[in-house]
Amino acid sequence: LQHSRTPSPSNEREMSGTEAVDAFVTGLYNETFNIIAALVNRSLSTSARTAASILLLDTPGADNPMCAGQQSGAPLSKLLSNYLQERLQAMFHEALLVAPRERYSQEGITLDDGTEEDWLSETVNPGPMVELLDKAPQNTIVRSSQADLRECDRRGLLWLLDEESMYPGSSDDTFLERVMAHYGAPNHTHYLIKKAPHARQFVLQHLQGTNPVLYDVTGWVKASRENPVTKKALTLLQESQNEDIGRLSSWSRGACGVGAWSCAADAGTLRRASSIRRTLTSGTAGMKRRSTALQAKFVADGIVDTLRRCGAGGLSFVCCLLAHQPHDMLDDINVPLLRSQPHDMLDDINVPLLRSQPHDMLDAINVPLLRSQFRGFQLLDAARLYKQGFPEHMPLSEFARRYRLLATSDNEDSDTVQQPALSDRQIVDDMLLSLDLDVTSYRLGLTQVRCYANFNCIV
Repeated sequence: LQHSRTPSPSNEREMSGTEAVDAFVTGLYNETFNIIAALVNRSLSTSARTAASILLLDTPGADNPMCAGQQSGAPLSKLLSNYLQERLQAMFHEALLVAPRERYSQEGITLDDGTEEDWLSETVNPGPMVELLDKAPQNTIVRSSQADLRECDRRGLLWLLDEESMYPGSSDDTFLERVMAHYGAPNHTHYLIKKAPHARQFVLQHLQGTNPVLYDVTGWVKASRENPVTKKALTLLQESQNEDIGRLSSWSRGACGVGAWSCAADAGTLRRASSIRRTLTSGTAGMKRRSTALQAKFVADGIVDTLRRCGAGGLSFVCCLLAHQPHDMLDDINVPLLRSQPHDMLDDINVPLLRSQPHDMLDAINVPLLRSQFRGFQLLDAARLYKQGFPEHMPLSEFARRYRLLATSDNEDSDTVQQPALSDRQIVDDMLLSLDLDVTSYRLGLTQVRCYANFNCIV
């Protein structure tokens, strides 16, 4: 196999034939995926003007190879999948736990949900883990203290990996050393990351510590570099002697622009595509387009930005939970897997999830596994806030317009003539008193009326 490559100061070693073939196959896979996605999007699109659309995002989810019986550390691809899951979990945390409480506070409504937890604290907030992975380096530093300087100099794991991939003589060992120097003990983020006893391995406490994943950094520095052979797959397809292949490859690139994100067939899709395209081609993302690790970060930025445009009311989360572990997995991961880990590492592995079970219980629900997922995804916290809170809301003026007739009394006409003009809040307050509603079923805010169920049912 003959191949050409651009010399790089970070990698002066010539590729072997096997490496070139692997890189070329990777490029073919990427282009095939782009073509299939473009064809699917074209079949779903319409030439008519779209008044409303639904955007579905299906992600790999939380991925822990150890729970599947794999005793070796997780590769870089698993880290990128878990990173995207952390970004989406941060959106869930903000939309369903933080934002509702902020709205209650703005309306002057006191909510007693029976919990004293600070939902912005590091123990229940996915933000610190996201920052550990993708915190960007700061170009401007305000000199105040030595601790502040160290904090400003700290950058995320993906940025450290990108830097190591550019340094001559860098290796996987030097990358892991820098990561532990930035975030390991004695730093305040030591609870998020721990060095494993084996070489080139570390543990990240994903999903607030409920999903600890063991990673092996072997080959990460090399994988984060763009292989020039990978790009030759697109050129080969576009210059193919088969006209159908060449035309399809060129069309898919023109339709998808930045990959297989969307097919430019309607205005709404164009707006969504332009948001992601700007994220991937402008600023630092454009300069770092050859970094595999950072491109995952910029893709996640584009996805999150697109979802935020939907607004809190238009965003719904669907979580798929694992009720029990596969049958063929339990025999491989009971006692031998746990014994292969030193005693000081057992705290980092979810032992109840890997406990041996009798064969007649294989189809039973794994309660510890479900509990761990509920805690990690914060599902019970969101459900408790929704149940004990007042999720339904209506502006005061709208409430008065809709339901004022129900609160009308016989002598209202004579009373209203003598009374001065009342504010919307005073009007609604009088209406609620005259309707004789259960005071625990609603709360009167500064600009809204909030209740726990549909207003028609309450009134």
